[in-house]
Amino acid sequence: MTVSAADFTFLVNQFGQDVTLRTVTSEGYDPSTASTTLSTVDYTVRVYFHDFRVSDIDGVNVVRGDRRVVIPVTDTSGNSIPEPQT
Repeated sequence: MTVSAADFTFLVNQFGQDVTLRTVTSEGYDPSTASTTLSTVDYTVRVYFHDFRVSDIDGVNVVRGDRRVVIPVTDTSGNSIPEPQT
């Protein structure tokens, strides 16, 4: 069964939960204090959690009890959220 983007949008809107995503960035290194200043930005995003299909559970990468989450590309105010950094 294929789930469309419209289906996920409906699920997020009807059954989603608000969560906070936080980005942490380095403002730079200060050699006089030997420290790095960090700044954070929080995004409130409405997401939808759902279970994996039984066929997806392999016991290694996906184990019983794991959940998936659908995260829209905008926060609850309609602003874009940044992509995850690796």
